[in-house]
Formats: sequence, C-alpha cells, structure tokens
Amino acid sequence: MNRSMIKNTALSLAITIALASLSACNSTAKTTSGGIGCENVNSINLTTAANTVKTSLQTGQCADKFSDYYQDLISVAKGSPEGSNKKVFDDFISWSFNHKIINKLDAKQYFNRYFGERFISLDNTYNTCSQAQKQGEIFSALNQEMQDKKIGFLEVLGDKEGFNKVARQHRDLKTVLEATWMACEV
Repeated sequence: MNRSMIKNTALSLAITIALASLSACNSTAKTTSGGIGCENVNSINLTTAANTVKTSLQTGQCADKFSDYYQDLISVAKGSPEGSNKKVFDDFISWSFNHKIINKLDAKQYFNRYFGERFISLDNTYNTCSQAQKQGEIFSALNQEMQDKKIGFLEVLGDKEGFNKVARQHRDLKTVLEATWMACEV
C-alpha cells in the first residue's frame, strides 16, 4: 500500500468512528437504563411535579440535576401560591435527603433559602469586625437571599405577613451590620 492509500483509509476509518460515536451519543442521550430518564417537569400541579422529579431522581442518573429540578418546582408552585406548598417542599427535601440525593446541610439550605425566616447567607463567625472588608459580598448575598425569600413567601406560599416579617428582619440586619462595622472602624 502506498502512503496516499494508507492516509485515505485512516481518514475514512476516523470519520466512520466519529460518526458511530455521534450516533451512539445521540441514542444514549434519548434513552437511559430501564427506559426512565431525567424527565422534564411538565405539570402545573406541584405534588404531581414533585412526584415526577422523585421518579427521575430515583434512577440515580439525575442526581446532578437536583438544583434544576428544585427551580422547576419553584416555578410550578408560583403558578398556584398557597400555604400548603411549604409542606410539599418540606416533604420533597426530606425525601431527597433520606434517599441520599442531597446531604443534611444542603437540605437545610434549600428549604431555608426560600421558606425560612432566618438568613442563612451570613457567615457564622462571631467576630463581625473581621468581616468588615467583605461588606459588599455580604450585602450582595443577603440581598440575593432576600429575593429568594420574596419568591418563596410571596410567589410560592402567598404569605404576605411572613414576607413582611422577613423583610423587616432583612432591613434590621443590614442596619445592625452597618452600625457594627462603623463601630469597628473607631
């Protein structure tokens, strides 16, 4: 065989392997073991949507999509804000922890970020003065969490009273932090 023929054969073989790999990727992306894949949430009922997500997460193949699924459930709940949604989220997060999809810390953070009255984005350090150089980061994290609590309390639960309580706490917390940091400078 001459070099030209060897190159052409090698090129043809490489193209054939690449095409076979692409078609194999396409076929495995559409179906997964047992015919159950990472299903999309397409229900307007929160309980039904949570059950769909549980089915997908149980396969073990979709655990890395937990955060996306959680946001999907938040979106579904926004369509019908009511107090009972809190229990659905609590049950879903407990189920996820019990099935080892998320750890205990993540479970607390997912729930409390949207539905807890306390702010979880604060550093647990007891030396507030040492955090003064990170004021921008801390306020940004608190403000983002406040937006998530607004979604949780108002748009998911329809709880205006709970939201107002959290909003007051947010405002007071920022005031106390600012005053403490000014005192630290003296």
